[in-house]
Amino acid sequence: DSGKLDVFINANGNYNFDLLKDELNTNPNATKSNFYFQLEKVGLKEMELLYEDQQNATQGNVFAQEASFSGKFSDKIYDLSVSLSGLSNGIEVGSLKLFKKKMLNLAFDLLVDISKNQYEFKRGEFAINSLMLKLQGLMRFGSKSSFYDLSFKANKITIQDLLSVMPFQLPETFNKYSSQGNVYFDGSYKGNYSNKLNPDLNIRFGIENGSLTDPDTKLKVDQIQLIGLFKGGVNMSHSSIQISSLAAELPGSKIQGKITIDNLDQPELFAELNGNADLIKVQEFLKMEDVKELKGQVSFTCTLKGKKEGNNWIWNPAFTKGIIDAKIETLVLSYLKKPFKDISINALLNGNSITLQNLQLKIDESDFAVKGELPNDLPQDPMVLDLDFTEFPIVYINLSGDYSLNELKRY
Repeated sequence: DSGKLDVFINANGNYNFDLLKDELNTNPNATKSNFYFQLEKVGLKEMELLYEDQQNATQGNVFAQEASFSGKFSDKIYDLSVSLSGLSNGIEVGSLKLFKKKMLNLAFDLLVDISKNQYEFKRGEFAINSLMLKLQGLMRFGSKSSFYDLSFKANKITIQDLLSVMPFQLPETFNKYSSQGNVYFDGSYKGNYSNKLNPDLNIRFGIENGSLTDPDTKLKVDQIQLIGLFKGGVNMSHSSIQISSLAAELPGSKIQGKITIDNLDQPELFAELNGNADLIKVQEFLKMEDVKELKGQVSFTCTLKGKKEGNNWIWNPAFTKGIIDAKIETLVLSYLKKPFKDISINALLNGNSITLQNLQLKIDESDFAVKGELPNDLPQDPMVLDLDFTEFPIVYINLSGDYSLNELKRY
């Protein structure tokens, strides 16, 4: 209860734990006795579990809210049952980093063959956030190399379950939407691991004929199509996410395209996207907190190719092109006192800049028109160095007399 359990295996295969040790016997001709016992249950609560295997370059850090172990043990076979619920702070296999800050729930039966140094999942169920998976397969460890043959599959999941393991945060409103469609998530981790070899990690995920419905407004995002593949390499810089097809429809709105992200350490993006949107319906569905009113239409088509350096994206001018057209009647933001009216935008995306061919809008009774280029590759953000308030025209008028407010207005 409220402690730390640290499991360690060094590069030579020596470890800091041993359930069963060889008996001490000075007689070399003595017959070794067989050994067997049954463990009913060991329970852990609010424990930090640390695992490091230098021999197989594997480590993990999990905070177990609750965990329990039971099993049957002999000198040749361990038959172990494990259940755990908690938070994964990160699991690393080689240079591949997985499940950082994800909720975990595990329940599996593991058969350990001591003579082969083999671990086989007889039954495996685990959940990452709300994504429930079944696991099967085996792991065989050696002094110079190890072999993995693991597969996993989600039997029945929702669109929200699938999106919960993606590297972005969903709005809270998405959790209450009803989900329909064929959603799948399965994969494998198979191959030899050594200093020169790494197993292949492949994860297929997608949505066929999917929909999300807001139970309050009955507004529906329909015809959701998604075909995706995650390919894990030696490390995250050699891993990629490929979304070969993406499409969805909302009344008056539609988006489609494809996206590829290579080198997940320093992402390299290629995307082709096009669509149009009725902004009233978009706001009704997404319920953006800072937007009090939004009415209008927007259409876009773009091709993006670039890489992330630090906090900035550097776009390839030969491939990054696009057109954005928008007619926005009203935009009211909670943090601004004045609404935007009659916004008209025609912009061209070209490499690292956006050319405003036309931008018109009205704030209160004032009209604004803007044309020009907005670069996004400045060496540093613009800085305001000085404001001279003496240059602002300010007139003070003091009046006194026996006049009513209506009479003053006439003058």
